[in-house]
Amino acid sequence: MAEILAALGHRPRLLVPNPPDPRAPGPPADFPGDVSFYRPGGLDQRLLGGGRAVLKGYPFQTAFFASRDLHRQLRRLAPRADLVVLQLVRLAPYLALLEALPAGPPVVVDFIDSLALNFQQWAGVTAPPKRWLLAHEAARLARWETEILRRAAGGLVVCERDRRAMLDRLPGGDSRAVAARLLALPLAFPLRSDEKSTDEKLADERQADEKQADGNPGPGSPPTVVLTGNLGYAVTVDGFRWWLREVWPRLRQRCPALRAVVAGARPARVLRRAAAQPGVILIPNPPELLPILQGAHLALAPLRFGAGQPLKILEAWQCGVPVVASPWAAAGTTGVAGEDFRLATTPEEWTETILELLEDPAAALQLVASARQRLRMEYHREPLQERLSHWLSDRLSDGLPRKGEES
Repeated sequence: MAEILAALGHRPRLLVPNPPDPRAPGPPADFPGDVSFYRPGGLDQRLLGGGRAVLKGYPFQTAFFASRDLHRQLRRLAPRADLVVLQLVRLAPYLALLEALPAGPPVVVDFIDSLALNFQQWAGVTAPPKRWLLAHEAARLARWETEILRRAAGGLVVCERDRRAMLDRLPGGDSRAVAARLLALPLAFPLRSDEKSTDEKLADERQADEKQADGNPGPGSPPTVVLTGNLGYAVTVDGFRWWLREVWPRLRQRCPALRAVVAGARPARVLRRAAAQPGVILIPNPPELLPILQGAHLALAPLRFGAGQPLKILEAWQCGVPVVASPWAAAGTTGVAGEDFRLATTPEEWTETILELLEDPAAALQLVASARQRLRMEYHREPLQERLSHWLSDRLSDGLPRKGEES
């Protein structure tokens, strides 16, 4: 968004914590504006934030973002801006502060995804008492996502599934009024320029078959499926554990030579245990995922809940690897089932779909060709920036009159 605001004649200012969260990326070196810092709140401020959440019905996660210095910095900087962008529903308490400012600027909230939808689905696959806690937080998140949509000048999410879930919580009249203000805009995922064409890959497959017929192992032997992601993230841990428990033994029985590679950062202990099976290779904290993906025949996304854009699917598309996904994971993309990926729900469906694609390289590569076209048409940076630019101009034209001022 900063690039779009700069192109519209504004000078963006990024307000970030110092010290930063080590798990979050820092400001880009070529950020087209200024960077300011605030001190995250200590334990005392977080406890006060928790009390405020109890009294005012905020999501309890807002307590982790309670900061007197952030409050002070917003009061200082916001009156000089012509637009304020809050990131995530977790900053909901600061909306009231911005609304109370004299001649305060319009506020856009970049939700990224619907956290309420994430927690609601998470509760559905979790046993009590954790289920009750997740459902309670999901209700608080849903209330404040709805409240923010009613009060803010606009909102952004990265996929249509989450946008629809947020609009469906609103009464009919409110939903129609808010629909134009809530934009589903995917994250950009450029194509890899060094990726081979489908015809070239089919030629490689034919060459591999000829070598195997002569008794020489082909370059893709043994058949390999890959599961990648943040292996400490609850969404990934749940989906991968389920797949390793319910699907992998069936696959190994049908295809003993098959390998499953599980790769990603911070693997949870329970996932390490689930991966301790014959034929499963766990690669914790790999320096690069690209060679791991490129060495696989199929990429899998067996997620049962979550929200937002499933990066594991887009990364596989980017690397030219065919994808089998759960309906829930696939719904976070703009792809079409049967064209850009195959869907599987039950253990039987997962087993049959994977074996079918392993036995039919041409069908698998057609998925790759279609997915690459999807990336080219719907995830390219320039058209996405153009959509965002038009949306900002249409929705915030009254709030963006002062060119050259901070945003």
